[in-house]
Amino acid sequence: MKSPNPPSEPTESSRSQDRIGQSVQSSADSRKAKQTSAKDGWDKAGVVAQFLSGVVIAGIGFSFTYFAHKADLKEKDTELQINTDNNLAQRKLLEQETIAQMNLSETQHRDQIELESAHNQAELDLENRKNIADFAGKLDSAANPEKRVELLDHMVSALQPDESVRLAMDYAHAPFAMFDWDDKNLAAKDKYDSDAMVFDKAIQVLNRLKRDGVNKLKQMSRAEVMPEKQIARALLGEPTRVWVRISGIDDWGDLSLNGKHVVPRLAFQQDSGWIDITKNLKAGDNFIEFIVSNGDSGGFGGRLQISAGLQQYDSGLYLKRTCPCSKPAFKIYAHIKLHPDKYPQLLDMNFTQFPA
Repeated sequence: MKSPNPPSEPTESSRSQDRIGQSVQSSADSRKAKQTSAKDGWDKAGVVAQFLSGVVIAGIGFSFTYFAHKADLKEKDTELQINTDNNLAQRKLLEQETIAQMNLSETQHRDQIELESAHNQAELDLENRKNIADFAGKLDSAANPEKRVELLDHMVSALQPDESVRLAMDYAHAPFAMFDWDDKNLAAKDKYDSDAMVFDKAIQVLNRLKRDGVNKLKQMSRAEVMPEKQIARALLGEPTRVWVRISGIDDWGDLSLNGKHVVPRLAFQQDSGWIDITKNLKAGDNFIEFIVSNGDSGGFGGRLQISAGLQQYDSGLYLKRTCPCSKPAFKIYAHIKLHPDKYPQLLDMNFTQFPA
């Protein structure tokens, strides 16, 4: 058997050719790889571009959908708010109408009550005025002082307190002091006694009414009517003050307290008005002197009034058509004692007519 020939050694030329071939093959492979790599890059870029464009389109679509939905929601919210506001406005208007109707009903009801009350009060006032007029007529026409005293007692339960105070005050005037009493003028003395009895009863009645009739007494205490003002003040517990007045002078009148003139001399028919002499009183005994002087002819006259709380004095108009002339005609002397508690007490009253 013939042995195979051993492989021959590659020559330098073949090795060079191999290297060149490998180099060419490597270069071809490199170009092919670069071409393949570039193609893959463009393919990837296309894929990425398609993906990104899809994302952008999707984002735009989502944004449009979102904002469109948001606008729709806002429109619905606005519509809901408008409806809510309208409902609230309607409800408020309904409440206001209801309240107005209720107020109108209450006003009408109140007006009706006030009208009925005014009507009832008018009827009551009319009835009261009728009762007052009837009672006043009975008091004025009483046959004797005893009957008048009885009516004053009954008046407290028959009339309202304020009206009882008013009527009782009408009879709380001091009786006229008739100075020319004598056996031929007993009627004058009887009248004085009768008036004094009624005066005392009127003061008693006012004392009984000083609580229930306090409103009327306060009203009288603020008025300027004398002597009612001073009587009312005394019943209300206010300090007693002493007031004096001279009037009806013919021809001259002089009034002094403890020897000092209270007012300047008054002439014919002058009136001093009421004068408060409380501050001029001294502790203990005080003396008022009223002197009327006549002119050279004709008669003379004058009147003295003293008010000291519940104590009242009225001389009445003392008038004579004879002399004495050109000198003092008569004098009234009043004694007032001022106690330590400042309470003035009206004591003696003396009258003196001077001879012709």
